[in-house]
Amino acid sequence: MSRTPMLVRALALALPFCGAALTQPAITLGTCGEQVERMRRSFADLEARLGSPHVQREDWPLPVSSAGAPMHGAKPGPVLYGPTSDHEWPELARAVAALEDERRLWRGWDDARPPEPIYLALRSDVRLDKHWPALQRLAAEWELRLVVTAPEPAIPRPIAPGWVREALAGRTLTGQAGFDRFEELRDVWAKADTCPATVHVDTQFGFGPRQMMTLWAERAEVCHCFSIDEEALIAVAWRAFAPQGAPQRWLPLKIAVNEAARHRAEREFGTDSVYSEDPTAMLLPGAATVERLVALLTRDHTPTIHFGTPNRGPLFDPLFDYTAWANGKSGRRRGR
Repeated sequence: MSRTPMLVRALALALPFCGAALTQPAITLGTCGEQVERMRRSFADLEARLGSPHVQREDWPLPVSSAGAPMHGAKPGPVLYGPTSDHEWPELARAVAALEDERRLWRGWDDARPPEPIYLALRSDVRLDKHWPALQRLAAEWELRLVVTAPEPAIPRPIAPGWVREALAGRTLTGQAGFDRFEELRDVWAKADTCPATVHVDTQFGFGPRQMMTLWAERAEVCHCFSIDEEALIAVAWRAFAPQGAPQRWLPLKIAVNEAARHRAEREFGTDSVYSEDPTAMLLPGAATVERLVALLTRDHTPTIHFGTPNRGPLFDPLFDYTAWANGKSGRRRGR
């Protein structure tokens, strides 16, 4: 038998075992180094964003505001997700208890550790009156920051290959950024990484997004980029670990936590700048939503916020003052 038919027969026998590799983009040994380098650069760009706090759930609409400071580069701190309706916020009590336990722990081990701010992720359409006692409890111990979405274009991400775009079309991931969301993308990354090699990474400090991206880059290098779809893995990493949507910002949230601050807010109710261009305290009616709260915090000043009823002094006119205040219109501050 001539040499050529033998090569053809060997190739035919090998095809069933090479199916996964043949479905990937055409890769040559000469370009693999460039592809691995692209992966490392993209992953390094993504890692630079992982240290900043951000609201991580795609199904969690935030209020929109152009004010505030960027979340990218902000001081680290836990993110608390608010209620999904006006009447339910059961997770907050557990989150507050966990934060208080952590604070007590750090007080015993590191008294010099600066307190972290709390980032509140509150849906714009939820009323706050029923949850105000819990927020007051938080404000008494921590610096509160309200997270908003900036009215800007979404953070640019690497372009995914066509088959990945088809697989993710119309899909809203409900897991938080990290391995919760990464697990929802298992069908995509399992198809993009079929390299049979075993690679070890440093897990001294645990196994997180950084270790996962390092593992992918090293697997691509060990497998000479065969059975590895570099563009797909980059797209999965950015969808799983990066902030989604428009850039996020934070606004300082000051809440009346003592009698003096509450009484001042009750006297200085309303939002009319005729009486004060820079009010130090604002009183919100029970029906006020997070969206209304954000509208007050978008100014240059940061008033102390309180929920309640105005101080009904002897000059209080319920037909004018209270109605105008409850509807967000100008009201006369009485009882000073």
